[in-house]
Amino acid sequence: MQLTILSKILHRKRPLLVPLFDDNVRSCYWTWTPTPGYPMHRVRNRPDAEFFPLVAEHLVRDLTSQAELWARLAAHAPADVPPLRLLDAIAWGLGGNHLA
Repeated sequence: MQLTILSKILHRKRPLLVPLFDDNVRSCYWTWTPTPGYPMHRVRNRPDAEFFPLVAEHLVRDLTSQAELWARLAAHAPADVPPLRLLDAIAWGLGGNHLA
């Protein structure tokens, strides 16, 4: 998916602003049908220009609503790892199990 490549390029340039987005992150936030535990589900023909900001809102909400937990996780990561990269690393662990 081109959105994945674009998000990786933009994240490298602005790691504190642009979240990474790939299939593992997608599987943590998005599912084909409305399912408890998933904030988003498939909407036919929704363009990436609408989809990505919605996913980003959920990522930010998770980072801000559970700031203490993310701070504890960050304490175990190298100092230069931004919160959005840490979230991606956690999503790789969870999303790799294909939750959706």
